[in-house]
Amino acid sequence: MNFNADGVLDSGIHKMTWEEFYDFFSFSPRRKELLEGLQKVVVILREIGATHIYVDGSFVTSKEEPGDWDACFDCLSAKAANSLFCKYPFTDRNAQKELYKGELFFSKHEADEFGHTFLEYFQQRKENHATKKGIVELIN
Repeated sequence: MNFNADGVLDSGIHKMTWEEFYDFFSFSPRRKELLEGLQKVVVILREIGATHIYVDGSFVTSKEEPGDWDACFDCLSAKAANSLFCKYPFTDRNAQKELYKGELFFSKHEADEFGHTFLEYFQQRKENHATKKGIVELIN
């Protein structure tokens, strides 16, 4: 996997283990700091049985100093998702960034005024929504 000329991943969902993800994206001190927070969230998501975890944002670009990470996930049961609310500050995006250095969303929730889900939205370029980019799915 490589970054294209624009510094983003080619379109599609690129599957990586945590170890592969860490090795590929930990190329600066800032990125390592962000990965510490994301790893805490991944542990929580796996504890509640999240079935898919997708990572996006400037973190999955070639940018040396990304501001944060963005992620979304799928969960099979409402009970598991509800238990996440006890462990994670979903209603406070500032608290998410302070505690974990990024923001987490449900992949099937609406992300924009056009009705795109977060999973769809994450795969669009900000400057031109018709242009696609890649994201990473963390696998076990």
